Order: sequence, then structure tokens, then C-alpha cells
Amino acid sequence: MIERFGSLSQAKKEILQHWAQCQRYAEQPELINIERMQEAKFEYPSGYLAALYAKALEQLRGQQAHWDFFDAVQRAHLYEAQNISDAQVLNQIAKAQGVSHLDLIATLYSPEVKQAIINDKFRAANFGIQTIPSLVINGKNVISQTLSQEQLEQLICTQIANQKEEEEI
Repeated sequence: MIERFGSLSQAKKEILQHWAQCQRYAEQPELINIERMQEAKFEYPSGYLAALYAKALEQLRGQQAHWDFFDAVQRAHLYEAQNISDAQVLNQIAKAQGVSHLDLIATLYSPEVKQAIINDKFRAANFGIQTIPSLVINGKNVISQTLSQEQLEQLICTQIANQKEEEEI
């Protein structure tokens, strides 16, 4: 984060501005607690360890387990302002999901999980994704900004219309 933002304090400042933008368009803006995150006594957490956990859960229990864990991590991070770079926090979330700690640890640092993260990063790089949220439409158009529901619907309608025009040609 230092490489990208210059310092950890600058990273926290910029990322929280990003979350404030997301909060304006969120379906449930009360679930993004900017003030609580600003007051947190730790630097802005990296999501890398949480990504490893999510991929491990995906390997153990499938895609739905990945997204259930992801949602719980987002709540812990955005609403409760917990440090999602802390393995103890992530272990508690995984335990609440009913995952065996022994199975989780055995899978967490496996070559398959590490490769899954590398594959995701490579795929994002191929799309030119450098920030979240990002949305890939039809495998070719990348949107890397926060949009309202109305803007998103309009964008998708435009993309569908453009695709139909291309197919007719």
C-alpha cells in the first residue's frame, strides 16, 4: 500500500474517501461506517489474507462458502471496523461459518489456494483492473467507478444495445 499511496496513513485517508463514495450509492449505506473506520487504531488493512481465507473456504466448501465468508468479512471491515488483516479476526469469521480450523489451516497456505490468488490477480491485470469496485461487461468493457443503480442499469442497457448492433452487422 505504501508503494501505491505513499504512506499507510495516506492509504487510509484515500481508501476511506473511496468508501464514502460507495456509501452514497449503497443500498444500505448505514452498513458502511466511515467514522468507526477512521477511529480504528490500526492502519488500513490489506485484504490479501482475507482473500486467501476466502479461496480456502471456496476449496473446502464451494463458491457459496467463498461469498458467505466475503460478506461476513465486509461487515466486519466496513461496519464493525475490525482489522481484516488479523488472522484472529478472520479465524473467528470462519469459525462462525462452521469451518473446521484444522481444515482451514491445512488449506489456507496450500499451493492451490496461492495459485488461485495468482490467477485472480493475473485475470484482473489482463482486464486492466487496478481498483475496486470494478465491473467487467461481456468480458471486454471494464467499469472502475462507483455507480448508482440507475447509472448501472443504463450502462448495461447501452452495452446490450451495442452488442445487438454488432451481432446484426
